Amino acid sequence: MKALKLGLLALGLLTTSVHAAVVVTHTNLTTVEDDGTTQYKVVLDSPPAAAEIVTITPTSNDVTEGTVSSALNFDASNWDTPQYVSVTPGASGDGNDGNVMYNIGNAITVTNPSAYVDSPGTDVTVTNINIEGISTIIVYSPSLLTSEGGSTKLVVIRAIGGPPTDEITLPFSTASTEILLGSVSPLVLNAGNLYETVLSVAPQDDNIADGDQPFSIVFSPTTSSDLTYNDISPNNVSGLNQDNDIASIIVAPNSGVTVTEGGAWQTIAVAASSATPTADVTVNLTPSAEVTTSVGSVVLNASNGYRTTFDITAVDDVVVDGDLAFTVTTAAATSSDAAFAGLDPDDVTGTAADNDTPAVAATPLPTMGHFGQFILMMLLAGFGTRVLRKRR
Repeated sequence: MKALKLGLLALGLLTTSVHAAVVVTHTNLTTVEDDGTTQYKVVLDSPPAAAEIVTITPTSNDVTEGTVSSALNFDASNWDTPQYVSVTPGASGDGNDGNVMYNIGNAITVTNPSAYVDSPGTDVTVTNINIEGISTIIVYSPSLLTSEGGSTKLVVIRAIGGPPTDEITLPFSTASTEILLGSVSPLVLNAGNLYETVLSVAPQDDNIADGDQPFSIVFSPTTSSDLTYNDISPNNVSGLNQDNDIASIIVAPNSGVTVTEGGAWQTIAVAASSATPTADVTVNLTPSAEVTTSVGSVVLNASNGYRTTFDITAVDDVVVDGDLAFTVTTAAATSSDAAFAGLDPDDVTGTAADNDTPAVAATPLPTMGHFGQFILMMLLAGFGTRVLRKRR
């Protein structure tokens, strides 16, 4: 059977369990007072039972610093479709209370429980950055949730507090290949841009099923002749680029295949689909007795573009056994690429057409009864008398 493997990886930002778990991604967030919302992702790691409904209810323990969106519901039809909780930072107006950390609980309640159980769920930690009563550099939208092939995000960098008296230089860097930044370091804030600039963040699509990948943008201390804005280390950007690749292996054709004893064979294609493997992928083949395969296994690798073929040939057995159904069983794939390891491609099924026909039996001569034998003897005797008369 065809199987798809959902790869979920967040390198410290992802909470998982072996079975029947609610997976919460992007569990450490940063927001800024008066800024827009940010999100974290929730999905199940396995399907609930038919009547089972899993509800995740987010709750902020400090609504003055941040509020959350409504509850999420999962069932057997949408268990592997991610849903998102939006976090809206609290507004300014409460004075210089500093940067405040709070928690968001994600309580799990289950209707008609079977695979899942009620539990407290995984908390999300949020730091809400203060913008009042200080002169500093603020990086807005510091927690980004991007998607491969998705839209570009904009990060606003702004000097707040008293107006600067000179331009401010802000170096930045990223070591991630998950994003492409729209500016070259350093950024410059000056009177011409009203001491505000924008850094664009474009998610990259790698065609590799590597799961959700974290990234960061690190800001180094500022330099400025205005000592108020000199040597400031703004908050960094942390993000998660959501994977859009799902590893799969296609076998075609995989049903309705016809081969003939001593005649036509069938070529079968096997290929990695929807994502490019990062290592060789091997699939062993086991034919049933009616057919043979040209190879015992197929290997998908970089040299063949992760696609190859094999042939199915009917066994010519000189036995009148009629057309017979056959199966070529494909084993679960082996690979050091975790996304492809264990995938079970479609088996190949079809018919091996017989080329043998039953032998034609000889038809025996009819036999004569006693009367027929008497008639034959009389005819022969008469024939012999005529011959003798002619000779005389």
